[in-house]
Amino acid sequence: MTQRELDREALSQRFVAALDVMERALLACPEELWAASVWPVRRTDPWVWPRDGVSPITERTDESIQQLSGFCNVAYHCLWFLDFYVTTDVAGFQSPEYVRGGPEEQGMAADGAVPVPVRPCYPREVLLAYLNHGRDRVLERIAKATTADLAAACPRGHPHHGKSLRQLLEVNLDHVREHGGQMTAFLEGRVSTAEGHSRS
Repeated sequence: MTQRELDREALSQRFVAALDVMERALLACPEELWAASVWPVRRTDPWVWPRDGVSPITERTDESIQQLSGFCNVAYHCLWFLDFYVTTDVAGFQSPEYVRGGPEEQGMAADGAVPVPVRPCYPREVLLAYLNHGRDRVLERIAKATTADLAAACPRGHPHHGKSLRQLLEVNLDHVREHGGQMTAFLEGRVSTAEGHSRS
């Protein structure tokens, strides 16, 4: 049984729609919420706290881990993986210079958990530029990938080892939709709350 032909136009349109949601959220976020936590980060969340018996690094506190869900950090995380997940070739990946060295490229911290962001959030214009970069890359990849490319499996060491590029693109799309939706809901909740307080 042969695999059904990929509907490249439909997939491209779905990526554009998902990225439009994220772009609107990036444009709409007021400065005072740019680094605010989109959701509460808990010690029990995956990779957030070192395993039992390992002391956390000095920078890792219940307060500092909230930066992991900061609005701008969620956007950066999502856009970095958008960029990363357009290819199965992890060895050849390099992010644009203007975001290079960000949290996703730092590896695990000395205590074995994810690094706590210490640098200031990337500014709005940088993340908007990265979004445009990612949109161009994924649309070009969808348009130009051969049947063999789409069937190629992610190698060992890739977060989605064994999945085909075609499957990876779907994972990528779901990831953009998930975080774009979270960012949008966060802003809508904060704005409606603020409006409610202003009327009371």
